[in-house]
Amino acid sequence: MEKIVTPRRMTTAQNMLFTGDPGEIVIDTDKNTLVIHDGAHAGGFPLARENLSTTLLPMVEQSGIALADLANVAPDSIAARGMARNDLANVSADSLAMRGAMLADCSNGTGMASCDAPGLVRFATLDETLSGTLPDGADAKALSLASASALLDERKGLPHGYITGYAMEFVSGTQIRFGEGAAKGRDDTIDLVSKYPIVKCVDAQWEQGSGFGAMPPGTARAASTQYYAFAIRNGANGTVDILFDTDVGGANIVASGPVREWCGGEVRLRSVGQFSTTAEGDIDAQSLTNHSMDLSSAAHVAFPSSRYLALPLLLGGQKFTAPANGYYAVFFHKHTSSVTYYYLHCSSGIHSSWAVGAGGYTCHSIPMSKGQVVEAETNAANTSGMSYINIRFIYANGEI
Repeated sequence: MEKIVTPRRMTTAQNMLFTGDPGEIVIDTDKNTLVIHDGAHAGGFPLARENLSTTLLPMVEQSGIALADLANVAPDSIAARGMARNDLANVSADSLAMRGAMLADCSNGTGMASCDAPGLVRFATLDETLSGTLPDGADAKALSLASASALLDERKGLPHGYITGYAMEFVSGTQIRFGEGAAKGRDDTIDLVSKYPIVKCVDAQWEQGSGFGAMPPGTARAASTQYYAFAIRNGANGTVDILFDTDVGGANIVASGPVREWCGGEVRLRSVGQFSTTAEGDIDAQSLTNHSMDLSSAAHVAFPSSRYLALPLLLGGQKFTAPANGYYAVFFHKHTSSVTYYYLHCSSGIHSSWAVGAGGYTCHSIPMSKGQVVEAETNAANTSGMSYINIRFIYANGEI
């Protein structure tokens, strides 16, 4: 038969005056804990509860035990052990910044992000990210997911060196029509996409838009001169326009203040064609040369091999048909003072052109697929003034 044993029940004061038998257990009704007696000591030995609520604080501190809320531990002792209080009151803002942490009020918010209001991180816009400058002078800001995605799209764009369209059409002695086109900028950082035809004039200084002048500010058209057509892009809305320059690199365009301002501070361009003027200063309709290519028919051939065919120099209207996949290559040096213009047009849509004066050297090549035809145009009726001429068809690797 079960027996229920109930220990003595006493208050704390009663227990302190009581000396129990050895091993006798008493319940302290004030502390709700047990007291073990040994038959000799009045009050016995109270047991500590799990939360130490029945233990006197001095006894805990003497035993080297810290309370759960660290209330019995001095801040200096915590700092000396490298521990942080839960309110970080013993951690300096500099220490947090060194660890990449930010206070809730953003008072240490430098470097990785900056705050416009306590507890808020200001996201940079796409324009701020692309320009690398921020209106409030901060070094950097967080980039939102939308801006990051737009930035990636901006950076992907057209492939390296891509150009297609911008077909040139003779309109009159002073005007050329450029068809819609797309090209990667010369420095490969932007895309120049023109969605509509543009008509530009050689007899007026540049003004943005179709039907207006294309000469860089401060320049005027000249007779019997080679011109290069360049596409440029507006820095604000991506609009494309065309300018003409006598410099093959577009130096006069790049140096123009109004053009730089329209482009947003830096001129990024791409040569899309070229033409020459007559002795009267009009556009020579026969000289229009487009720099674009149809990528579907352009030659995609392997690197050159060591095998080649020696060829004669092609003069105006002469043609050469590729016997295999390879490269039509031209190397020559001119020693007379006159300038020789030379153009090569391949049926693939790839073109190459150059001008050489006294002491000039040139080395050009065009990739060709088997059966494609290259045709030459030049103002040189013969090879006089050429001190060195070497024309070769270089076979691609793996071709016989």
